[in-house]
Amino acid sequence: MCGICGIVGPAADRQTDRVRAMCAELVHRGPDGEGILPLAGATLGHRRLSIIDLSTGSQPIGNEDGRVQVVVNGEFYGFIPQREALEARGHQFRTKSDSEIAVHLYEERGPDFVEDLRGMFALALYDVDRGRLVLARDRFGKKPLYWCQRDGHLLFASELGGLLAHPSVAREPCMEAIDQYLGLGYVPPPLTGIARVQKLGPGERLVLDRGSEPKIERYWELDFEPKSQVSVDDAQDELLELLYEAVGLRLISDVPLGAFLSGGLDSSLIVALMARQMSQPVKTFSIAFAGGDNIDARTARIVADRLGTAHTEFEVGPDSLGNIPQLVRNHGEPFADPSSIPTFEVSRLAREHVTVALTGDGGDELFAGYERYRWTRQLALVGRAGPHALGLLARGAGGVESRVPARAARIAKRVRRVAEEAGRPLDERYVRLVTQFGADHKRVAYTPEFASRFGTRASEEYLLGVMRGAPAELSDRVCSTDQQTYLPHSVLTKVDIASMANALETRAPLLDHRLGEFAARLPTSMKLRGPHGKWLLRRVAEDLVPREVLHRPKRGFGIPMSTWMRGPLQPLVREVLGDGRLDARGIFTPAAIRSALDNYMSGAARDDNTFWVLLMLELWFRIVIEGEDLSGWQTAA
Repeated sequence: MCGICGIVGPAADRQTDRVRAMCAELVHRGPDGEGILPLAGATLGHRRLSIIDLSTGSQPIGNEDGRVQVVVNGEFYGFIPQREALEARGHQFRTKSDSEIAVHLYEERGPDFVEDLRGMFALALYDVDRGRLVLARDRFGKKPLYWCQRDGHLLFASELGGLLAHPSVAREPCMEAIDQYLGLGYVPPPLTGIARVQKLGPGERLVLDRGSEPKIERYWELDFEPKSQVSVDDAQDELLELLYEAVGLRLISDVPLGAFLSGGLDSSLIVALMARQMSQPVKTFSIAFAGGDNIDARTARIVADRLGTAHTEFEVGPDSLGNIPQLVRNHGEPFADPSSIPTFEVSRLAREHVTVALTGDGGDELFAGYERYRWTRQLALVGRAGPHALGLLARGAGGVESRVPARAARIAKRVRRVAEEAGRPLDERYVRLVTQFGADHKRVAYTPEFASRFGTRASEEYLLGVMRGAPAELSDRVCSTDQQTYLPHSVLTKVDIASMANALETRAPLLDHRLGEFAARLPTSMKLRGPHGKWLLRRVAEDLVPREVLHRPKRGFGIPMSTWMRGPLQPLVREVLGDGRLDARGIFTPAAIRSALDNYMSGAARDDNTFWVLLMLELWFRIVIEGEDLSGWQTAA
């Protein structure tokens, strides 16, 4: 796992000092070494975190004559058979690194070589003779890659900070990206938080030939058809085989290795499969929260005990929010998932013991594990009652909501919401479930000028556009949408930034693309059945993990945000959001901000997500755009 950067264009080989400055912003991704290589028309930079081939795997890595060079952030799994096949066809290798297969595959296939790579990666390959640059991201988007064009050159880097180190890249906010962030909690590609800077999407490659403009294409996406016709027993056997293989490939490492253990099904299953393939106890890491219920931590202890792991648990308190400035800098653009904080903490503390950690990321999106998938199906069933019946039900429930005891009022409110949502088009219902700062909220909170510039439905239209290209069957459509949006741009971005900030490599076996292709072809009945999602995955896990985790609801590393924010951190939060600087940015009306802050702190509003979105936005403006040093945040907290 590493950080990559570079410059391509006329006389770019004379810009080694600038590439060195870009590398300096990526040291946390690769503290073990630096490689900078000037070439005719390019300079490539690399910061290395040594995982495989510790002695000879430094990058950039070239082909036999050095005319094709590559820098890679990530890992190629199952590369040894590929290397042997390439050697049999006459290719010569200088190292034992997995990254070296890329240049030789390129010699045979040109830019299509990325289709032969299995793993997680963001890479940049430069062909001196053709003056060609190839940038590519892995299929699911585990590794990030940013790029821009300035003054006749193309610049690229693993993080926005690497690009911002170049003097031609101004710290100018992209207001369109901010509007999208407010709706989604993240900035979707190709936008970034910085004006005129883009990022590649999952499964995309960019090819720039000398004298031409960059061409971007998607080289892979999941296909949900035709559906598999295998029996449940055969599907279970095949899934178990794929899981064993995916985990086994990710156990190859020349440095200490362990796993995150949240206490949920996915991470517990990964640890169980690791335990069956490792000769030593698996090193597992979990967290507990000061002031939290810690059900997850207790369940993780049960799993660790039953599987015989070497388990370490860390307690995280409000002072962990002192790491927010570092996370904001590393993201380089607004990002609003608060679980990035405990992910940062568990990464930081795990790094004291291991250099690689396996995770359970991807199980919910591939096997329909989120509660909202079941909620969407229930709404579809209720929606069959027809608009007239739903209207009567919504009005009736709303009419009694304020005239009955609290418990009955909660039931009436839920009935009203179900009736209202069920009357909307299917895709619109789902979009409303997953947006953070919805169109209704924007209409009230935005200034007239900002609303006239971007409207209030850009985030909804983005998601609806993805859904229109997704499968026709409802469950496949929502899973596909999450796989293309929430998974790469929120979940995987969070894990990459939080782990690499601590020079920890994370690997996600459930996001092996062959396993993903198998899951996509499964019929819905093997994912959603009864009260739970992930039906087939749970069936596979029955003989591998403790029963306590089989039917637990999805939780993850979530923090007790309300308790902390309304408690010990309230003065600090009021200072950031209440000093008028966010008011002056021209996005929100001052009254909307004050009302949101007062309602939240008083407990009248329980929408933690909306509040957190605002806080992270203002901190991003101060830290990234204005360069303010908030390293004293922790002391203040």
